[in-house]
Amino acid sequence: MPELKVCNKCGVLHAGTGAHCEQCKRRRPKQQATHAHVYNDSRWKALRVTALERDGHRCQQCGSYDRLVVHHIVEVSSRPNLAFELNNLQVLCRRCHRGEHNRRRTHERKLQ
Repeated sequence: MPELKVCNKCGVLHAGTGAHCEQCKRRRPKQQATHAHVYNDSRWKALRVTALERDGHRCQQCGSYDRLVVHHIVEVSSRPNLAFELNNLQVLCRRCHRGEHNRRRTHERKLQ
């Protein structure tokens, strides 16, 4: 019998291998694919390392050293010209990164 996991998005038990149930996987926007031209660029790979080194390989919100991502402060979709600007990047752990995007979505809904 496969091990059951709790979906990180909706909380439903699922037997999949990822963090999300099949239904949530289908609903999730493919940000990586949308901005593949940025994330596959050699400039991004070098800039990502520079940002990690600048921020001491620590989350800039909680100080964690685990599961780090380099976050665009101003989204690539709204300001593509800032995609490769070091000043527009900050290192966050996945938990804080998710929180940033949740706050952003909440703020955008309030503006609508």
